[in-house]
Amino acid sequence: MSISLDRLRLRFDPDSKIIPLGIGIIAGIFNMLANGAAPVLALYLLALKINKEDFIGTNAWFFLVINIAKLPFSIAIGSVQLNHLGFDAMLLPLVAIGGLVGVRMLKKIPQRIFNISIQALALISGTRLLF
Repeated sequence: MSISLDRLRLRFDPDSKIIPLGIGIIAGIFNMLANGAAPVLALYLLALKINKEDFIGTNAWFFLVINIAKLPFSIAIGSVQLNHLGFDAMLLPLVAIGGLVGVRMLKKIPQRIFNISIQALALISGTRLLF
């Protein structure tokens, strides 16, 4: 027996202003404390029933903005060290390659399989964060 968001009838009004604000605050707190915003955001985006391309794009923009916003705090507490930026810059070509491979793979995955995979990964990562 599979459990999915469709069976749970988890849906959000796309015109609501309160729910996205609440999800954003919760995801921001979880991301700062434990880099744990992904399951929260994933379930919210799946409940909106957006297509996989919009899902990935929204995820990318959300985490870009939230990670830039938390960068000064991360530097202040020592979890990001400026002397590592040179090494990080050397990895940028690999990030670009990974992005290109990801775009090609996304085109080949059916929407239903994508949704089920995201739900499973959100469950696994959420459980790992608890334990």
